[in-house]
Amino acid sequence: MLKALVITILTAAFLGVFFARNLLVRARIGKRVQFRTPLVRLSIVLSTLIFTVANVSLWSEDVYRLAGPVPFLNTPVVYWTGVILFVAGLILQGITSQQLRDSWRVGFRIGERTELIQTGLYRRIRNPYFLAYFMVFFALFLSRPSGVLFLLMAPSVGAFHAMVLQEERHLTAVHGNAYEAYMRRTGRYLPKRPTTY
Repeated sequence: MLKALVITILTAAFLGVFFARNLLVRARIGKRVQFRTPLVRLSIVLSTLIFTVANVSLWSEDVYRLAGPVPFLNTPVVYWTGVILFVAGLILQGITSQQLRDSWRVGFRIGERTELIQTGLYRRIRNPYFLAYFMVFFALFLSRPSGVLFLLMAPSVGAFHAMVLQEERHLTAVHGNAYEAYMRRTGRYLPKRPTTY
């Protein structure tokens, strides 16, 4: 029961940060910040499935059996590792969504110009917000390891990665050389290793 409650609370917090950021930025800029492209829709469906399967299987042993348990990973150490990773992902999500300020978007509108954020974590990494999602997906798998969650992670990460690639093409078109220079000095999900000459 405690294990299920912890993950449910963390899930609610993660989703709460996402929805709060949408509402705050929309209220500040006075226009829509969420664009339902096919990739955005797919990522929402897959994310919802991951959050649902993980949480429901923690509350119900019957559902967990149907999800294809991975017994050798179903240990307290693996579970608490997942919780720590989830908390780290939640913190990363909160910090990076705040650092995006009014440039926060879910998807993008062709031709829309937002400020190119290059400060905070964005100084070294182009997509730390998406990294937070990857961390949380893996954390949910560790919290209740199952074949279904493992199978859902691959297309979910793939959909988010495809959104990132699409967004990078959009930002290159909007910001041109400035974004290309930014891409050269930053990593997509992790900082680039400094080059020495």
